[in-house]
This record gives sequence, C-alpha cells and structure tokens, in this order.
Amino acid sequence: MMLKVNALCNLITNLMDQEAERNKLIQLIEANTTRGDDLIPEFELQAEKERKRAVKEAQKQKMLLEKKLDQGISTLEKMEERNIKELVSETPTENIIFIYFGVGGEQDCRDLEVVLDELQYDDDLFDMFPGFPHAFLEFSNVEKSIQFMSKLNSYKRDNTPVGYREIHFKSKPKTAFFFYSKIKKSDLNQSRGNDLPNAEPSLPIPGLKLILDFITPEEEKAIISEVDKREWHKLATRRVQHDGYEFVYGHNNVNPNNKLGPLPEWIQPVQHKLEMETDKINGEGKGLDQLTINDYMPGDGIPPHIDAISPFEEAFAAVSMLSGSVMNFRHPDGRQINCYLPPRSAMIFAGEGRLYWQHSIACRKIDRVNGKLVKCIFYI
Repeated sequence: MMLKVNALCNLITNLMDQEAERNKLIQLIEANTTRGDDLIPEFELQAEKERKRAVKEAQKQKMLLEKKLDQGISTLEKMEERNIKELVSETPTENIIFIYFGVGGEQDCRDLEVVLDELQYDDDLFDMFPGFPHAFLEFSNVEKSIQFMSKLNSYKRDNTPVGYREIHFKSKPKTAFFFYSKIKKSDLNQSRGNDLPNAEPSLPIPGLKLILDFITPEEEKAIISEVDKREWHKLATRRVQHDGYEFVYGHNNVNPNNKLGPLPEWIQPVQHKLEMETDKINGEGKGLDQLTINDYMPGDGIPPHIDAISPFEEAFAAVSMLSGSVMNFRHPDGRQINCYLPPRSAMIFAGEGRLYWQHSIACRKIDRVNGKLVKCIFYI
C-alpha cells in the first residue's frame, strides 16, 4: 500500500514538473512573440518617418527650384524685354540660352568655362554679355544641343524642357537654367548694345609692330619690384613715374633743358632690346632717353590721341606688364582695329600707324579677346 502511494506521489510530482516546464516554455514563447510584435511596428514606424522626411525634403527642394526658376525667367524677360515664350523653345534647337545670375565679368566667364569643359562643350561659340546675367551657346547641329542638355538635370515648365545645374562660382554656388532658344544670338536685345568688339594679338597697320613675349616673366618681376620701390606721382586718372625727361602733361611735350638723368640700370636690358627696333627708324645710335611708367587701375583708359613728334621722335615703344590691354586704333576715314597687347609684349609705334591712326584704351574693366572675356589691368 505504501509503495502504491509513493508511486502515485512520484507520478504527480513528475506531472507537475512537466507542467511547470510547459508553462515556462509558453511564457518564453509569449515573451519572444510579444517582443517581435513590438519590434515590427517600431521598425515600420521609423521607416515611415524617414519616408515622410524624404518626401518633405523633396517638396522643399522642388519649391526652391521653382522659385529660382521663376527668378531666372523673370530676369531673362526683363533683360530681353520680351515674354519668355518668345525666347525659349518647346522643341530642341541649335542654340541654348541660359541664365546664371552673374554679372558677365571675367571671373564668371572663367567659372562657366570650367563647367562647359566638364560638359564637353567644344563648339567654342560661347557668348556672355558684360553686366548681364545670361549667356548664349551655339551648336553646329541640333543633335549636339540635345546631347548637351542630356548631361544636365532635367525639368519641365509647362511644355518647355529646362536643364539645370548648380555651378560653383568663386563668389558662391548658383543654379543655372538652360533653355533651347527660339532666337539667334544676333536677335538678343543685349547682344547689340552690350557686346564688345573682339580683339586679337595682331596688328595689320603699316608702321606698327607687335612683339609677343618681348620680356620674360623673370624680367617682368624684376622690373615691377624696382618700380614699386619708387615714388609715384598721381594724375587725375592714373599714377606715373618719369626718368630721363619729365613729360609735361597739358603741353604734351618735354623740357629738353630739364634732364632728370640717365635711365635706371634695371631698365637698361629692356632699353637696349627696344633700341634695336627704334634705331632702325630714328637712326643708328639714336637710342632711347626717356621712360614713362603708367599704372592703370581697372576701368581706367586713355582718350584717342596721336603722340606729338617732338618729344618722342618718329618711333617710340611701349611694353605691357602684369596684364594685357586692348588698344583701339582709329583711322581718319573711320576704320577701326582693336589689338590685344598680351602681358610682356612690346609695341613699336612708327610710320602711318604712329602718325595717322589715333590710339586709345576704353574705360572699361572687361574686354573681349579671341572671343573670350578678359580683365585688363596693366603697367605700360
């Protein structure tokens, strides 16, 4: 009897142990299930938040893009004095007009050329308009303009395709907008009143001679170092230094009885090279005994004139340093030629070009040289 009771107790104990294990197992499963159920909604909630954030950011960027595009269109309409629909095309054309919110200066030109090189624009028909925030690209065919636009971010305003790209100008990043143009460059309002004459480093005028790379960069640096050690004399539009004889402004002459002394030693190597050119015209051994150094700031110019003969003989020379300069030559019959004097170049004035053609430098900060805009600041 005792054995049966003990056996029954053992059986009950075993069953209780099994129940306890089962309950533990159930609790563990329930705990894990609950934890999993909690994790899934939390993950989905985070993903939904990220999705909403991305949508909101995209909407913000679109609104910002629309605002910039509105500004660009408004500016273009104002500059060209006509509706945007008269300027841009809904279908591809051989020309592209674009607004970049700049000022048409040399730095803008350089920054845009970097981007155009990246976009492999190789037609070399890129025009800017000084003082205006838009520019013009010409392509040899429509396929090339389509290929160019395909490299930009694409957008559409109504039925008009728009290409856009952020350009890192030296001043700050700006978004430029590109459109297929309905009109040619010659039809642009600002291409008439604000385009600049193109200058080249050549001079087809009898008596005038342009010598490129007349001095080396090392010689230029040495001369400027000596020049900057000396005292400047201020005039109304520039500052000057004189050696040999002082030029009397207003009389356009020198006082031959008031010799300042010989030319400085540091200019003599250049002097001797110039004399090899001027002595061919003025006479062997005549030499050069007068030096005037003019320092022109951006926007300074020289009015049209012909230099007097008495203080300069027939031939005289000029050397452009630190920067190039565009010089305009005008004949009495109205003909004009614009010549670019590159840095470290020399010009010999003699003959017809010296005696009949007036020369001048326009009062502007930007010139067009070989089709591109440059800034000219120089010593001469």
